[in-house]
Amino acid sequence: MGRGGFESSSIRRIMGRGRLRAVLALVLLASLLVALPAVVTPIPQAAALDSPGSLDLTFGDNPGWVMNAIAVASDGKIGAGDAAYFSIYSDAGVRTNVTSSAVNGITTQTVGSNPYFLVGEGSSSLTRYSTAGVKDATFATGQSGTHRAILVVGTSTAQRIFAGASNDFKRYTANGALESTVAMGSQVNALATQAISGTDYVLVGGVFGIKRYTTASALDSSFNVTPGGTVTAIAMQSDGKILVGGAFGIKRYLADGTVDSSFASLTTAVTSLAVQSNGKILAGTATNLKRYDSAGVADAAFSTATSADGTFSVSTIAIDAAGRAVIGGPTNAATKPFIRRYFLEYTAPGTPPAPTAVPGDGQATVTVAAGSGAAPTSYTVTAVGTSPAQTCTVTGASGSCVVTGLTNGTAYTFTATATNTDPAATSASSPASTAVTPVVNPVFLAASVNTAGTYVTLTFNKPLASTTAPTSAFTVTSGGTANAVTSVSVSGSTVVLGLTRTVGIGQIATVAYLAPSSDDATTNAAIQNLAGNDAFTLATTTIPNNSTADITPPTYVSSATNVGGTTITLTYSESLAAVTAPANAFTVLVGGTPAAVGSVSIVGSTVQLGV
Repeated sequence: MGRGGFESSSIRRIMGRGRLRAVLALVLLASLLVALPAVVTPIPQAAALDSPGSLDLTFGDNPGWVMNAIAVASDGKIGAGDAAYFSIYSDAGVRTNVTSSAVNGITTQTVGSNPYFLVGEGSSSLTRYSTAGVKDATFATGQSGTHRAILVVGTSTAQRIFAGASNDFKRYTANGALESTVAMGSQVNALATQAISGTDYVLVGGVFGIKRYTTASALDSSFNVTPGGTVTAIAMQSDGKILVGGAFGIKRYLADGTVDSSFASLTTAVTSLAVQSNGKILAGTATNLKRYDSAGVADAAFSTATSADGTFSVSTIAIDAAGRAVIGGPTNAATKPFIRRYFLEYTAPGTPPAPTAVPGDGQATVTVAAGSGAAPTSYTVTAVGTSPAQTCTVTGASGSCVVTGLTNGTAYTFTATATNTDPAATSASSPASTAVTPVVNPVFLAASVNTAGTYVTLTFNKPLASTTAPTSAFTVTSGGTANAVTSVSVSGSTVVLGLTRTVGIGQIATVAYLAPSSDDATTNAAIQNLAGNDAFTLATTTIPNNSTADITPPTYVSSATNVGGTTITLTYSESLAAVTAPANAFTVLVGGTPAAVGSVSIVGSTVQLGV
């Protein structure tokens, strides 16, 4: 696979002469300034987004050197090579500098069951490191050439390492001993493995196009791909077709090297390629990361945010086990990191909590809420144990839906799964709800006190008959004492109870209903549906009090007389209404003798008497 593919892919960056001189200067400077190893803590970031193409802000790193190569090992460690260091990153983006030398290419190698990084360092060496950053002293030395493209083919004793080392195509043993050198005449930029009928071949890309070799380094003269420019990346699709990237864009070839005319025309210059497990194509360009479907059609759902990312040249791509893209490049907007991680698919929400359910007639209303993580865009609610499954759908981050097709008299529990846009991004199933039993009888849903505090409304799940229960069947309390029901009326699916006294603001209110013996006739005195099915007894239930009525009288606080003795001011515990008592309601004694009150006025929480 071309640079930026999977474990055995070659990952490298083309450097012109001027850039190479700059890199060598940076390496020299780094050798003077840096003591190794060093651990760098990532920059604190905001919570990650979760849509395709969004930057993973939990993966943090300071802006650093130009990033040339990236590979992800089977244990999740990320090997990264830039103009001055070979570094290993944790999954959280914590960087450990391993060695202070410019890195041109990286791939991964499994030896036994242990993952390693193969690193093309400086202008000549190929080195093997454990994913803990320990150099493998058993790996051969003495390799020559700048190893930009590195590829591992095969397993166990048959395993071989292939490399594009400067202008040569080289083959090494699994332990790094040179076995073969093929002069290519110009720089090798990309390598990929092609399997045909169980036989492995190596595709070699560069200025010369693509040539195919056996794993014994024998040229297959029947295969010769010339895309019309220098090849910078190669990636294999699962059906054996070959994706080729370069200044010409992206072209696709059949396994025998003939052009695949069914592939879309893509002419934007490409520096790196990778293929996701679902067949989607990632392409690195001079300004951002792009994605196409397997036929080369641009993915409209994939969008990297320029405001968060800045202009970013993508020269290396690796896909981790979680399906995220780790990318790097040589150019960068100010203050932006040279290595980044992107989400490639929508992130599944966390498992939602157990839903709540209210039974109805052959159905249940189920309410769901979000768990942790990504916000859901929908839920699927399922009645446990039903066949075929009885389900309903909630749209949005929370809400309710109705599961129908249930059998009255049978108890049901319900579970929910949460989805974030794409059905593939669906959570695990929630815990089951508390069991409820659908019935044909009216089911109490809710009750509340009105804003005037003068009545209580009970709401049921279906229309009710006008013949209803007597006032004595209901018990209402407010403020801890009984508040006798004076009237009962029915409107649609509600029962309205008139009260003896007004329920005050802030008072705790309760309601209870005692059903008579069950009777399916429509003439009995009970809360009943239109068919005569009675509602069940309702135990004492605390209900929302929406009353805004102030039923607490103001209390006297103090009084005072003005200096002239002409006004007496009475102060109360709260603001008073402008309409107040007449003058003859007050008695004023001066030295034991009555004094007439000539006027009464209200100012805020005071009563002012003129005498």
